[in-house]
Amino acid sequence: MAKIFKSTKILAIIAVVLLVNTSCSNLFDNLMQNKETGEELPFLLLDQNFFDTKLMVHLIDAQTGNEINSDITVYLSGDDSQNVVDFNGERNESYKVNNGYFEVAIDPAVVPSVDSPVNLVVYANAKNYSWYSLPTEVSIVQSGLTDIVVTMYNQDSENLEEVEEDVFSNSISSQTSILKSANIGIPFAYSVNTNKKGAYINKYEQVKYMLGYYVYFHIQPKFFNTNYERVKLSAKNYTGSNMNNFGFFGSYIQNNQLTTINQLQTNSDNSNIKNFMFYGATKEDIEKCSSVFKVNITKEDQKPGSAKFYYKMVFSNGSTKTGYISANFPVTDSKTKQETYTKSVYITSIYYPAGNKSTTFEIYPDAQYEFTSDTKQTYNNGPCGESFDIGIKTKTDLKPYKIIATIGCKNTPGVAAAPSISGKFNEKGKTEKTNFVFNGGVCVLQLKENTDYTIEAKYNNTSVQFDFTTDKSKTNEVIALALQKFTELESINIAFGEEPKNGNPQNINVSVVYKQDHCPLQ
Repeated sequence: MAKIFKSTKILAIIAVVLLVNTSCSNLFDNLMQNKETGEELPFLLLDQNFFDTKLMVHLIDAQTGNEINSDITVYLSGDDSQNVVDFNGERNESYKVNNGYFEVAIDPAVVPSVDSPVNLVVYANAKNYSWYSLPTEVSIVQSGLTDIVVTMYNQDSENLEEVEEDVFSNSISSQTSILKSANIGIPFAYSVNTNKKGAYINKYEQVKYMLGYYVYFHIQPKFFNTNYERVKLSAKNYTGSNMNNFGFFGSYIQNNQLTTINQLQTNSDNSNIKNFMFYGATKEDIEKCSSVFKVNITKEDQKPGSAKFYYKMVFSNGSTKTGYISANFPVTDSKTKQETYTKSVYITSIYYPAGNKSTTFEIYPDAQYEFTSDTKQTYNNGPCGESFDIGIKTKTDLKPYKIIATIGCKNTPGVAAAPSISGKFNEKGKTEKTNFVFNGGVCVLQLKENTDYTIEAKYNNTSVQFDFTTDKSKTNEVIALALQKFTELESINIAFGEEPKNGNPQNINVSVVYKQDHCPLQ
């Protein structure tokens, strides 16, 4: 397995490169050949893009819809969590996130498909939010980049009821009357016993919906890292029947491992349980799609580029499913090796009411493209096995730029590397951000000429932000600022290619050389 570079070592190149693109593509087939010109390279090019399948997780505030820029710990569990690695090829128990998104990879030996998906569950933990977001299912069914959205709920003091209980002498309990509307009351009674004082009951003003469950409230510890040596939860409906079989679930951290329970009652002695989370939930008459929903995106101008679009599914009960759809153009067929300009992306883990399957799908543009077809459609019989076709074209005021980047070191001129990273960009002074993924040293991005941009990038959970420009006259200024900011760099070269013809991308060749004591290729 090729060497994967550490944190900011790779990000430094992006700070220099003007790198921006919403899902850049194309690898160097011959490691001693320039893919763009066919010329033999004077060095061996190491391509770190050997992860065929990647997962990007976006952590979204439920109230604002924005990504959360605060410290969050993310846990990945589920049937195939042992196949998740970071970009050093290491498996981690948790991931620290501080800017609202992060990316991991799937072991290259695992090839996902519709018949053999990679199944995961994502949990998020933050002090300013519910200790855990509601669990989010992930089912990866194709290679490439899969984006998911994890919705988190801010701890609103007006929505929190503080309850204190003695050690197993009293319990948190509820005897709420059964109400007909799911949005008004909790249709069951519950009790919680622990050997620690202090707990919150977070009663939602509106019922949350996730994984086919209606979640009415949750109980969480008063103190963020409270240990519970003993915890017991139980609940009954108003006929006295045990509710364990009615779809309750919970989770807790024990010995730094996240454990989920699919029943409501647990009794654990001296087991160092932290952050116990009990979701008061009932599973209604909900079905899960056994087949995928497919979105076909066609780039009608048949020019190279990349895109990432936000989508929303709205079900008949008012619940929603949101996420992102990424596409690189042209698309190379893995079997025939033929290039096309249509990309099919699958959406999975869809739950909808069995009694009324009507589902509306809507997709939203990004900063680079406009749609040439309807962006909204309703499926009366549900989305399972259905598809949505959409056409896109580049906005008229934008120009394609292809960035071709290599990384080298001062004392090892015979070896260079092609970076693969993720991030976001926006026109300077504007707030709208577009996501990108930079693969194998090559990318295409639609940008305005002679315009300044801001880019934020992330590698292995380390973040950096910087400015860049498409104005050739500012190249030296960009290089000087980058060398001043990133002292581990020896030199930078940025060269704009000849003015392209027939709408082809403007090439920008970038080479970065590190000081030897900071060389990431060692």
